[in-house]
Amino acid sequence: MGELLKNARLSLGLSQKEMAAEVMSVTQYSRIENDRQLQE
Repeated sequence: MGELLKNARLSLGLSQKEMAAEVMSVTQYSRIENDRQLQE
């Protein structure tokens, strides 16, 4: 899932910060994009 999300973000020309804006923190977004375990 992370690779698909990253490809979509890059095709839109967005940074991780822009993609995560108003939805989640950049740290959380980065963890998803890099297929790392989310911590609750």
